[in-house]
Formats: sequence, C-alpha cells, structure tokens
Amino acid sequence: MRRFRAWPLAAVFVASLVACTGSGTSGSGHHPLAAMASSTTTSRSAVTTTSSPSQFHTVETHVTIKRQSNPLRPVLSVLVFYPVGKGPFPLIVFSHGFNSVAALYTSFLEHLSRAGFVVAGPDFPSNDYRTHPADISRVIDNLTGDTNQLPRGLVDPKNIAVAGHSLGGADVYGVVYNSCCRDSRITAAFTIEAPGPGTFPGGKYLWRGPPLLMVQGDADPIIAPDAGAQVLRHFTTPAYLLSVRGGDHGGGMTPQDTGYSSVQATLREFLAAYLKHDRIAQGSLRSMIAQPQATLQQSR
Repeated sequence: MRRFRAWPLAAVFVASLVACTGSGTSGSGHHPLAAMASSTTTSRSAVTTTSSPSQFHTVETHVTIKRQSNPLRPVLSVLVFYPVGKGPFPLIVFSHGFNSVAALYTSFLEHLSRAGFVVAGPDFPSNDYRTHPADISRVIDNLTGDTNQLPRGLVDPKNIAVAGHSLGGADVYGVVYNSCCRDSRITAAFTIEAPGPGTFPGGKYLWRGPPLLMVQGDADPIIAPDAGAQVLRHFTTPAYLLSVRGGDHGGGMTPQDTGYSSVQATLREFLAAYLKHDRIAQGSLRSMIAQPQATLQQSR
C-alpha cells in the first residue's frame, strides 16, 4: 500500500486557519500519475485481497466531467472504484490534499469500495479550496444523473457521503455545513487530519445536519491537535472525533499508520450506521469510546 507524507506548504488559508498539506507517496518507482494520462474513460479489474463474504471485487475506472463555469480548466478528471455486485451502492466522494491527486490514495479508496461503496476521487484543477465544493457537487450530479458513465443502477442517490484528507477536509466543511455551497443530497461526512474550517465568501457555517466523523492525530506535524475538537463543540446533531495517540498526518489510512486498526474499525461502523442505516452499527459506534491508541468523543 502507498504511504502518505507531507508536502511543504507556505500559506493556503486565511490567517485564521492552520496550514495543511496533501499526500505524497513512497515505495515503487511507478508514478501514480501515469494512470491519469488518458482523458477518456478507462477501466480495469482490481484484485481483491480477501475472501471475506462481506468484501466485494472492485472495478477501477476514470471518468471526465465538464466544468462549463471555467473555460480555462474545462475538465474534471475523477478516479472511481465501484463494487461488482447488485446495487445500488452508497456513494463516497473523496477530496485529496494540497498539491495531490486521487491516485495517490488508491489503496485507501479501493479499500473503501470493497466494503460496498462507490468511491469517487476528483482531481481538483487548483488548490483553492473555495472552488472545490462546486466540483464535488458536479461529481454527484454526474454519478447520480441519467448521463453518468457508470453501470445503470449502480449508485444510490439517497445515500451520499463526502470525505477529505488534510486540505480536502476544508472542502467537506464547505459543501456540507456552509450556507455558501451546502449540497442537501449529502447524508454523511468524514474528515482525516483536516485543518480548521475555511472561509467561504457569502456563507456561514451551520453546524448541524449530516453526521460527521473526524480523525485527528495528536502528533500531526501539520495540523493543530485541537482542530477537530474546535469543530466538535459546535455540533448538537451527531458528530464524532476519533483522537489517535501518536497519530501523524497519514491519518490511519494505511496499515503502517499509528492507530490504523482503530481508524478503520470506527470508519467501518460510521459508514454502516449512516450510509447503510445499520442500527446495530449505530449502537456499536456509540460504544466505541476507548480503543487501542485512540479515543472516540461524541457531540452532546
């Protein structure tokens, strides 16, 4: 699996925010961007590494979406993983970090898809997070609309989550909780090592609605350890903060990360509870307070 590392960042947000980075990769000499070279839709089978009956084989594909509002960057490239099986499946739209692309998160996105989700990772044309909510909504439009490029009946338009790592977390806060660009189709959200909420022109934060899970490491060299706690205290509707002791900016997305098992277990229960409406998972999530190397807090 690919390993994430911090990229240098001077100043992306306004002064009220903590600077954040995206992800890089180490390991093999094959650059993950090679998979993004074609602008046409392509697909291949992805090998499943488990025989568990709860896991799906997946297909990887790339779709392109027009951005008519920006003629200088008219196309949005989206990496998609989807399960092979009888749908519909809930949709997760994932926002990458600063100076990054979705392909650098391939292992994590495919892992999510094997659990029974269509997972879409757009490559944003710029690092300006204020433009990203509109692109996230474009992805939802495309993958739930009549002209989508995926098999008919694959995506469940009534169960949609958005997620983001690092700078991508600011995208999530904007498209889910800010009046500027709130997309009412989104039913759940999660962030991994996200900074504080960014400023969106003409909007204000409404910290209620879709349930939120935040993952925050107390040893993250990029993001302030209390960033998630500052968001959690605003919520009166369901919200959760998983604090990982010794967790860094990798966020528990790969097995090498501190707290990986706790992050994956919490995320699995959260998605089952709020995208698949599993009442047992909801009860399990509420009981997951103390975990190996992690603590789960809940909104009041």
